Amino acid sequence: MPADETSVAVLSGRWTYNAAKSRPIDPDLRITPNTNRTLHAEGGPSAPYDFDLVGGAYPLSNGRTIAWVPTARQTWRVTKRRNTEVLETVTVTLTGNTLRTAASGALLNGSPYERTVTYRREGYGEELIGRWQSIRVDTGTTWDGFVISLSDDGVVTWRIPTDLQVIKGRLDGSDLAIVGPNGQTGSTIAVRVAGARRFAYVLKDAGRIAERGTFVISRDGRWLTELTWHVDQPNRKSKLVYERAP
Repeated sequence: MPADETSVAVLSGRWTYNAAKSRPIDPDLRITPNTNRTLHAEGGPSAPYDFDLVGGAYPLSNGRTIAWVPTARQTWRVTKRRNTEVLETVTVTLTGNTLRTAASGALLNGSPYERTVTYRREGYGEELIGRWQSIRVDTGTTWDGFVISLSDDGVVTWRIPTDLQVIKGRLDGSDLAIVGPNGQTGSTIAVRVAGARRFAYVLKDAGRIAERGTFVISRDGRWLTELTWHVDQPNRKSKLVYERAP
């Protein structure tokens, strides 16, 4: 089906995240030991990266740093910084085979956010080491959403206010740059029409496919349901539901 104005127009509007109808999950988190007595995290929101449990600052892929500091038995304060600026603080708590992360910080538009993820251990592991599967994600009262508009010539402008990001182009399956306040982010998204009120997308980071997903608009046009998954965990799908503003 071609990405003509009639089909793409169903996406137009301001969409607000509905936490009650959504079932978000994070990718599985894997923590393994390195030979130099540090640990390696892969999967999850900030991975991959190395870290220790005594406060050492280690680089993240985006030029920031991360440090784990113990605050109590089986509890750590994790701090992400850009130079000396604290960007996010996470409290990590290990209780048996349950791992909980509670993050707080500020979005790019300055509004505060909170995000709590509960993981369950999969298989064998000791302490933090092992594979962890997210079973619950709670974003509290943090607002999320986006605004999509369509010009007369069929060009879509997709704005993400919380991240100050803009995507602009035609939804014909071509890669569209995700542009932030400092220019292109290095990520792209390609969206194509996949059926009546249905769209499929591919998200790339630095040219490599990172996520796939779909958007489906309800028959009454009120709801947008997104299913999204990381390419290495296709059976672990997040369901995100957005309501169109009147």
